[in-house]
Amino acid sequence: MTFWQFAFKNVTRNARAYFAYFVSSAFSIAIFFSFAVYLFHPKLHMTDVNVALNILMTISEVVIVFFSFFFLLYSIGTFLKVRKKQFGILTVLGISQKQLKRLVFLENMLIGVLSIFFGIQLGLVFSQFFLLVTAKITHVPGLYLYWPTSAIILTMIIFLGLFILVSSFTPMLIRTRKAVRLLKEGTKQKERKASVLISLFGATCLISGYVLAANPLYFISLGDVIGILYAVTSIFVIPSLVAAGTYFFFSQISFLLIRILKTRRTFYMKRTNMLWISDLAARIRTNINMLFIVAMLSTLAFTMITFLYGFGKFTKFDAIRQNPFPFTYLSHTENTLADEHLNWLEQKFNEEHFTYKKLKTDIYEVSSAEENPKLYYAIKQSDYNILAKALNWEHLNVKNNESYILMKDIDDRFIGTIYDTDRKDILTLTQNSLQLQVKEYKNYNPFPNSLVSTLLVLSDENVEALSSVSKQMSVYNFKVNDWEKAHNIGSEFITKIDNDNEAIKAEHPPFHASEASDSLYTTKLNVASFFLIGTFLGVIFFIGAGSVLYFRMYTDLTNEQEKYVTITKIGLTEAEMKRSATIQLAILFFVPYIMASIHTMFATKMLQEVLHLSFFAEITVVLMIFGTVEILFFLLIRSFYMQKLSQHIKF
Repeated sequence: MTFWQFAFKNVTRNARAYFAYFVSSAFSIAIFFSFAVYLFHPKLHMTDVNVALNILMTISEVVIVFFSFFFLLYSIGTFLKVRKKQFGILTVLGISQKQLKRLVFLENMLIGVLSIFFGIQLGLVFSQFFLLVTAKITHVPGLYLYWPTSAIILTMIIFLGLFILVSSFTPMLIRTRKAVRLLKEGTKQKERKASVLISLFGATCLISGYVLAANPLYFISLGDVIGILYAVTSIFVIPSLVAAGTYFFFSQISFLLIRILKTRRTFYMKRTNMLWISDLAARIRTNINMLFIVAMLSTLAFTMITFLYGFGKFTKFDAIRQNPFPFTYLSHTENTLADEHLNWLEQKFNEEHFTYKKLKTDIYEVSSAEENPKLYYAIKQSDYNILAKALNWEHLNVKNNESYILMKDIDDRFIGTIYDTDRKDILTLTQNSLQLQVKEYKNYNPFPNSLVSTLLVLSDENVEALSSVSKQMSVYNFKVNDWEKAHNIGSEFITKIDNDNEAIKAEHPPFHASEASDSLYTTKLNVASFFLIGTFLGVIFFIGAGSVLYFRMYTDLTNEQEKYVTITKIGLTEAEMKRSATIQLAILFFVPYIMASIHTMFATKMLQEVLHLSFFAEITVVLMIFGTVEILFFLLIRSFYMQKLSQHIKF
């Protein structure tokens, strides 16, 4: 037998152990290849379409490569660790260190080449589907199937280089040359003693991370310094606290919980409880890093997909908030094109059979009498209430010399008290020295922020008095049924307004326009792109986590078989063995999933607080889908596990 054949036999002999690792690597390569097929498409090279999506896919390619590098490094390192006994036998038989490293290198490269081959094959099979999906998102017609030579070459170069790099580095993980040390590897199963102090520290980290994530508005409202500090550091501090707490949960708190279970003698001594509880500590001890990695990868996958899934809801909410009316046109008194613009828009609505209602409102430009004057726009109470009725908003009522200030300032809404110092109880207008009592600040505005940033709702009499000394503007709002479908009109309308502004070359254009339909349509396309790519990345992370879990379960089989062979000799039944093994497997499988689900819930809670939106449906769907996959995966592994356990045991 040649050395190459020996390496090949080693891989085929351990095919079941390598299976999940191979599948995960091949899937990552297939996704990388699919993105490359899109990026190198000849039609996209001839057009300047959706540059943002191209950049996003390129970044995703880099993320996949980095993830694959660390995943390969961890997986191969774990393989080598559990095979040290085998390496010890080879050392006794006379293999040199150089030959041992060459053997490991050949095995890794063999798996790597097979992963690249099958990954590219899988990518080729689904490339047409992937191109159809991306064509729908980017609205580039005719993204035909082609032979992706450049994508194949790039994928092969990147991942061959990656496997060569990892395969060259990992043999150094076999640090000892002594055969006795290698042969004894894995025989030590001492129970870890938990530190109460470190356990408390880990619990504090976890709870602190959850509290910070669940109450963003509270911490932001504590004042300028604390609010800004929280806003800047939370994105780094919260994940760090949760990650540290998760690690200490598996490395310390879990052993403390097991110790507590052992002190409850009635429960501990009942049937097979002693068997699985006493063995669980040893199983967790050898799998601390694995459990932590699975929990964090699952958290990353769940959170990413939940956020991207829920972001579609936020885009519509934000579009309506920015443009309460789908179409708004602002005209100054000197504007000579107002009728032309309005007639053009109404004609388009009629041609495409959109039902609409036009609301005209006059507003007046005023400023505050202070050292740094601020610009406001005044509106009659009666005119405002007409708009409020159309939008199903509350009506506002003011007396003479009273005012509501409507500021659609996103920072003011989310940051709260940071801007409280800018708020006034009394406002004096420059135009007629009118002193106004400010009844309340509101964080909404019926006009787009880009056109009218701050609105004063005054009594009709006060506005009449201002009309002779202030600059007047007319705002035309259009309430359109099925406005989301009017994105073509919105795009053409804004283009026409921009072209007319360019044509007159005025320093201060006499007309402006804003619309929501095309803006929402474009944002939805971008969100769909993010969701598509984010879902693929999330699935890669989840499959990576699953493959790590599968491998650890498989490598523990030998020890488990030896243990149960011994115990069955003193009367353990097959049903009791299966019950004990199932409980242990379920804990190792589902505790990381539960931890990841809790992390995701608090991360989503933070987003809900900030956006004032509910993502309950989105997170429920995501966790149910992944939970179903986790259960199916568990049942599959359990079936295989029980089958292997029973092979060498006679009941």
